[in-house]
Amino acid sequence: TPLIWISVAGAWVVDRFGADIPLHGYTLWTQRFVFLTSALFGCAAVLLGWWLARRLGAGRWAAAYAACAVLLGTSVTYYATTMPSYAHAMDAAACAAVIAWWAHTLGRTDWKRWLILGALLGVAALIRVQDFSLGIIVVVELAFRRDKKIILGGALALAVALLVFVPQLLEWHLVFGKTFAIPQGPRYTRLTSPMLLELLWSSR
Repeated sequence: TPLIWISVAGAWVVDRFGADIPLHGYTLWTQRFVFLTSALFGCAAVLLGWWLARRLGAGRWAAAYAACAVLLGTSVTYYATTMPSYAHAMDAAACAAVIAWWAHTLGRTDWKRWLILGALLGVAALIRVQDFSLGIIVVVELAFRRDKKIILGGALALAVALLVFVPQLLEWHLVFGKTFAIPQGPRYTRLTSPMLLELLWSSR
């Protein structure tokens, strides 16, 4: 939605110079803008992984090889180019941002770290609600470093993420009449049947 707002604002600006683009949001201008950003988000996801690998000490060639493997060997490129109307590439970039910030700031317990982590987690959940599960990284951190500040920071990050997620709850309530009902139906995310083995060893 913010991308559509930006595209419509851009159309309004160029209309001042005589472009005559309708502002209803269903033009080729808007479609091409949103689809282009999908490709850019796919690249951003890969580049964040490359940047993090370099920060964590991977060699230049190893990080570059891994980035190319992700770009060409996963579904990121497919969704970023062939199915750009889906939010998958944007979601990949948001999830990469959450993990990159968490790993980059590992060991810190200041409030800024947790506020930014919560904001990034909330943005990721706005794209796909199941991205809240990325919060597990705080539990992983706590398992290796038992510190009360991590518990408090994790709680702060969760509170910020929920606050960022409020617009989605309002939209669900306005459009579907239920604040906490996932519009895609109860089987959209099946927490009790994650199908991990099928995912890891799928022929597709």
